[in-house]
Amino acid sequence: MIWVDVRDGKLMLNTETHRVEVPQHRAGPSDHRPDPGRVDPYRYAEVRGHVSDTTTGASARTQIDELAEKYTDGPYPPDNIKSERVILWAEPERQTFIDQKRGIAD
Repeated sequence: MIWVDVRDGKLMLNTETHRVEVPQHRAGPSDHRPDPGRVDPYRYAEVRGHVSDTTTGASARTQIDELAEKYTDGPYPPDNIKSERVILWAEPERQTFIDQKRGIAD
């Protein structure tokens, strides 16, 4: 799971430098798809694009607290941080959303 925000038309993906998203980004563009069967096999959302920039340091640490407030109504637990926080700035190029239970596909 990765928490996401949007600013200036870019997705802000806040993660940590040791997690899989960061090495994959540094290795170059590739095709990464989430497993749609993990939560509900009939609902699926995907945003494709490219990472145009990264932000580390105090800005990334502050932003994870903002996201925690948004998603959990509390600060991000400091003990959960295992390496440096990093924001991956992704520019969306294509999006797909499917909800087969409601007959929606976009």
